[in-house]
Amino acid sequence: MALRSSCRFSDLPSDVLFSILQFLPTEDGLALSSTSFDIRMALYPFLFSEVWVRSQSGASQALDKAVESGNLALLNAIRKLNAAYYDGESCLAITRFISGAPHLQRICFYSSPLSFKQLEAIITLLKVTQLQELVVELDTSTDNQSITGLPHLKHLEIRFEPDVDERTASTFNPDDFLWPFINPSIDMLEFLSLQFSQNAQGVDISRLAPAVRLRTFHLQSNRDDSNMISVLPSVLPDLKDLALRINVNDPPVYRNSYVASFAQFRNLEKLTLNLDLDRVANDPPKPNNIAFCTRSLRRRMPYTDNLFAACKALKHINWFINDEHKIIVCHQFWIVETPAGRVVETDWWRPSYVSQE
Repeated sequence: MALRSSCRFSDLPSDVLFSILQFLPTEDGLALSSTSFDIRMALYPFLFSEVWVRSQSGASQALDKAVESGNLALLNAIRKLNAAYYDGESCLAITRFISGAPHLQRICFYSSPLSFKQLEAIITLLKVTQLQELVVELDTSTDNQSITGLPHLKHLEIRFEPDVDERTASTFNPDDFLWPFINPSIDMLEFLSLQFSQNAQGVDISRLAPAVRLRTFHLQSNRDDSNMISVLPSVLPDLKDLALRINVNDPPVYRNSYVASFAQFRNLEKLTLNLDLDRVANDPPKPNNIAFCTRSLRRRMPYTDNLFAACKALKHINWFINDEHKIIVCHQFWIVETPAGRVVETDWWRPSYVSQE
């Protein structure tokens, strides 16, 4: 009588094994990873492709130990790293470790403002990688300097933090920093988000003209940059996603003339604005007020219809309403394609109300 040969789950061909493992929920994957070394190695790309490291968790120590022990399988698995609530020196230490990950594509520092010197050191470490996405916060109260950026970036988000002492005028000029930082990858960029916290800070948007692949541009500023609405279509004509939150403390009034400018974007699919239609109607924003939310929704309907009619590719419009820096209302409109044509819809039954409690 022939003995039946044993077959282990981990003996399956690698392509079959990967096809099975990729559908496992994270909790099940973690449990399965404890069954054998081979299974654990096979699961690494699914469990650790994106890593979150927070200052109050033990993840940073675990990451440090993995690197120190030469756990190359873990480093090889990491594609995205997110670090939150760190000081600049800790961000630099994390980057020193993670720069050894050969497949690293994205690194994000949330709520972790960096000095110019720390950012320069981080960029130097990351130049050995093929990093494609970078999210940073920059402390503009520190000694500013020109930094040459990375050459392969497709996605860049920068938040410029204000001076620590707001009574002191800032000497930081965003243009002096931004263009040496962006230029090495300007013809590769697909997504760019710039957020300015300091009053009167902004950039010369016309210098984005070489960014021929840019499809998403988000800007937040504390100055009246409404004049760029007429300039942007000639600088970035192929945008698909445009978000403008300008002079957030006192946004400029929406004007019908802007429709012609937005219509020049050939492929614009999503538009987000914070332009005012309420203060000018002597109806200033009121937080936690359903009646105001309803009035402001109705007030935007005819302007929304005009935008959808003029911009043939447009599918989504978001109207942000701010009160003292906080978004208290976000009105969302979208297009539904029907046999009779394009129909504009919104949540009539659920006001677009954002509670700040």
